[in-house]
Amino acid sequence: MPKPGHRGLRGALGYALYVTMATVPFAALTFVVFWLLFVKPVQALEIAARIVLLGALMGLGAGLGRALSGSVWDQHRAVHFVRGDAGALLGLLVGLMFVGAYTRQSEPSANVKAIEVGKAIEIAGPTLDGKHFDLAEYRGKVVLVDFWATWCGPCVRDLPRVKDLYAKYHDQGLEIVGVSLDEERATLVKFIEMREMPWPQILFDNASDRKWKNPLVRKYGIGPIGIPYGVVVDRDGKVAEYQVSGKEMESAVVKLFESKSVAVPEPQRRPNDVVGAARWLLLTLLGAILQARLGFIVIGCLAGALAGAVVEATLHLMFRSRRSLTASEPPGS
Repeated sequence: MPKPGHRGLRGALGYALYVTMATVPFAALTFVVFWLLFVKPVQALEIAARIVLLGALMGLGAGLGRALSGSVWDQHRAVHFVRGDAGALLGLLVGLMFVGAYTRQSEPSANVKAIEVGKAIEIAGPTLDGKHFDLAEYRGKVVLVDFWATWCGPCVRDLPRVKDLYAKYHDQGLEIVGVSLDEERATLVKFIEMREMPWPQILFDNASDRKWKNPLVRKYGIGPIGIPYGVVVDRDGKVAEYQVSGKEMESAVVKLFESKSVAVPEPQRRPNDVVGAARWLLLTLLGAILQARLGFIVIGCLAGALAGAVVEATLHLMFRSRRSLTASEPPGS
């Protein structure tokens, strides 16, 4: 005889544990991928831990939804949707969105400025050599603004291409400035010396203004895992291309030197409303998962899951009561 399923709080906690354990292999894979391609081991471990936490909250939220809706969790079955799951998980997602939106809006530079082709851009800040870089002083030159970090695998892979561009076009008027998202000055200095990078690097003095809290990163809304992120500025100080890396970045720089006159910028990178909304949703979710305080994530997800579960349970009771009344009515009444 099959064992009875678990109901109520016991079922909610059991299902939360079950989903959490199922999340662990995915978190482990994420740790390996981020470690090899993007960040330091400690940072990759933090991301993996956040994924496990999110899995636990998803399981607990779905478990609470099942408990409120009177559903049963049979531990011998595979993970599948039952009554209570939809409302709880949808509510959890909404709660996570609120957490992400709050996290982005609570930043000092909440009013993100859009980078647009044909418009001027303001890039200024202290450099590693104790000087101050200001893009406004480089009129008449082509400038590549490179948002990057030593812990970013794709950024490091792009470095030979950036060095080749500098060697080929610097004498013709190309300048490069790096905007570093590194946390430790010593690490950045050592890396630059080893790789022989002659262009200036903007690194803010306060530790609270580094990594994703870099004022320029926040000012222009360069979201999580948004680097490498190149902005090519023409001789008039206007953006020629942005959000480029690799071959796109090289092509944008070469184009400005092949045509000596400043070309009319093409509005090809202006996203439509659908793309813009999708990008906002993605960055908001990533901001919640990767940047929000853990306490906010727990409270937001559980509150959203509970609210969604209550709504689904209420709707279920209403429809069941309506069906009961309809069934109890005598024929022809």
